[in-house]
Amino acid sequence: MGKQTTMINTVRNGMAALLLALTAMFPAASARAQQTPQTVEQRLAALESRVVRAEQQQLLELGHQIYEVACMSCHGSNGDGRGPSAKWLNPKPRNFSMGLFKWRSTPYGALPTDEDLERTVRRGVSTTDMPPFGEILSLRSRLAVVQYIKTFYFGFADPGMQPKPADILLIPDKRPFPKSEQTVAKGREHFIAKGCSACHGDQGKGDGPASNGLMDQWGEPIRPWNFTDGYFKSGFTEQDLFRTITNGLNGTPMIAFGPMTSVEERWQLVDYLRSLGAEFEETFFHELFVDEPSGRVYDPEHYTSKVHW
Repeated sequence: MGKQTTMINTVRNGMAALLLALTAMFPAASARAQQTPQTVEQRLAALESRVVRAEQQQLLELGHQIYEVACMSCHGSNGDGRGPSAKWLNPKPRNFSMGLFKWRSTPYGALPTDEDLERTVRRGVSTTDMPPFGEILSLRSRLAVVQYIKTFYFGFADPGMQPKPADILLIPDKRPFPKSEQTVAKGREHFIAKGCSACHGDQGKGDGPASNGLMDQWGEPIRPWNFTDGYFKSGFTEQDLFRTITNGLNGTPMIAFGPMTSVEERWQLVDYLRSLGAEFEETFFHELFVDEPSGRVYDPEHYTSKVHW
């Protein structure tokens, strides 16, 4: 028994000496070994984090593939709006690297949400060469493109530059009151009183006294919108127009009227602006030729110059 005890003590002493030596050689490993073992919840959280990172990387890779096929010719490999086709386009493709996005549910000057970017990819921009990808790309593919587009501007990776949830404009599907002759007339009053006619003209034709010489922040000439055409770039629903009036268009002279108008006044403005032209229920785009990585191929006969939502 005495010899066995002596042997055990000798082994313990040897192990202790070995651990001391290892601690001296690998202090970081020693510190981790002394930490409290992870709980099941912690291990699951760590696993979930790894899965999320892997999914994000897959989305970026998919978004890159789609961008090269469907977006790069206009927006450029660096997202600066200088792709090989850009010189023939008017208006010019968006420069993503500046962080200025027009159609947003966020305040003027703020970055858009992922939902805002996906909506533009899905719907396209009427009367421009930005086509709707909603029936061509799957939802996952559209979200992948959104994630890749966000890599062109550093602000999307900065938590301090993300829009606060409380600042995101939520517009109910049902408006607070119906359109009527009275709401149109009140909207006309606001149109004049708020200075809209200075740019858009007394009759909303985009020919106001301040309409000439306007420039956007991309250095391109810009004309105020002619509402008598009856269609709008940001979308055809009343909610789309309400959002534009409320938050303005980043990078343009169109400021946000949300801070200086009531909800009621903005809906009345919507009614007046929509009364100025025929209310189209379709959008107008150029033809689109693109294949989608998931395997769905564009069918030229599926689209005409008028694409219904």
